[in-house]
Amino acid sequence: MSNPNICGSTSGNDNTSGSGKRVRGQRGRTKAHDIINIPDGERIQIEVNEWGQPCEGKSTAKLTTWIGTLARNHLYCPLTYPKWTNIPQSYKEDCWKEITAKFIIPEVCKTWCLDRLAKRLKDHKCDLKAEYYSKYDSSSDQRKNIDLQLTPLEQWDALLKLWDDKKHKELSDRNKKNKSKQKMRHRWVELHMPSYVKNCLTRTQRKSFQIVSKYLTSPMKGLDVLWMTSLRKSWKKCSVN
Repeated sequence: MSNPNICGSTSGNDNTSGSGKRVRGQRGRTKAHDIINIPDGERIQIEVNEWGQPCEGKSTAKLTTWIGTLARNHLYCPLTYPKWTNIPQSYKEDCWKEITAKFIIPEVCKTWCLDRLAKRLKDHKCDLKAEYYSKYDSSSDQRKNIDLQLTPLEQWDALLKLWDDKKHKELSDRNKKNKSKQKMRHRWVELHMPSYVKNCLTRTQRKSFQIVSKYLTSPMKGLDVLWMTSLRKSWKKCSVN
């Protein structure tokens, strides 16, 4: 694939609504110009931990920003497919090429990047649904008010068809009902978890986390333990048996 406008926008105005009017006081969509304008031959070094996860704060933040920008680009992540698993592998490989074009990142991190890309694409669809679908009752209004800088009309029509499907609506209502029963919302720090473990915990705290993860079937399940300890005022209150 040739290198199209990664931002997925045809205009330099970030703070616009679907009607084209400028919205004051809003941050606007991240376009990652600092990453796009990296000189040819230069790339950002990504440090990964033993689980193939980026673990350095600043470079990881740039990486996740770039992944989010790709997820919002309909040329790399088309909205015509219901799920991430339905998207052809060729699109995912193109996304990985764009990532490695800007970052020095080992192949072992590819799975993490694609998983994060899938999550960002899901978030993007949720944002589109909240802003341009749920606000309007008729399909004509939904088509009229969509911001064509975000998605071409043919892809938007495919999303509308999916969201109007009876089975999809039943699933959406069931998920909303289940979420309303959730008593404790997930809490976490601003930093990416591996960056938090590497940079914000003391040597003793990191050792405790490694001990816990060692006896779990998957290191990622250590997230539950790390989350519970982050709810406490001090790691000293967390006893590891």
